[in-house]
Amino acid sequence: MALFIEFLAPSRPFDFDLMLEIKDKERSSLLALEVLKNDPRFNKLS
Repeated sequence: MALFIEFLAPSRPFDFDLMLEIKDKERSSLLALEVLKNDPRFNKLS
């Protein structure tokens, strides 16, 4: 998860689509969503 967080910070100026391959499905998916809830790029469609 730390690598995902490290990736998001410098990518903030950019708006793009991202597809993740998550091995342990539900647990990591929920963690990724928790990280993304503070990212304005993710929330702009809500």
